[in-house]
Amino acid sequence: MSAARVASAEIAPAPAILSGAAPRWYHGAGLAFAGGVALSPAYVQVFWPVMAWFTLAPLLVVCHGQRSRRGALYGLAWGLGLYLPGLYWFAPITVAGYLAMVLYCSAYVAVFGALFSWLAGRFPAGRWLIAPAIWIVLEWIRAWM
Repeated sequence: MSAARVASAEIAPAPAILSGAAPRWYHGAGLAFAGGVALSPAYVQVFWPVMAWFTLAPLLVVCHGQRSRRGALYGLAWGLGLYLPGLYWFAPITVAGYLAMVLYCSAYVAVFGALFSWLAGRFPAGRWLIAPAIWIVLEWIRAWM
């Protein structure tokens, strides 16, 4: 066995997320889902509003530099993570209504993810100003629907 083979066999390849290789779509969706779940204690019985400052960051990180379709997928995952536990009180009334309401609310976050991905790629200098503007406009639209 040559010395080069021995040296290369000893070093394990770095995971894709650490090596700079493009992570698979489910890595970003899982991170976004976890961010949504982490925000639910801000609303559900525990009332930790400080969580709101940290849990949107995973969504912004995974959406940055992605195409709109992938940003929408990540936004949907984040919304499902937030609204599945957040709308638990709706489930005893009707399960179909509960699932419909979760998807309805998550659809707004999916639109946010798509718009943020699209606009952040076109205006990289203002991406951190774009995110709150999109969020506020979507909340305003949701208030009227």
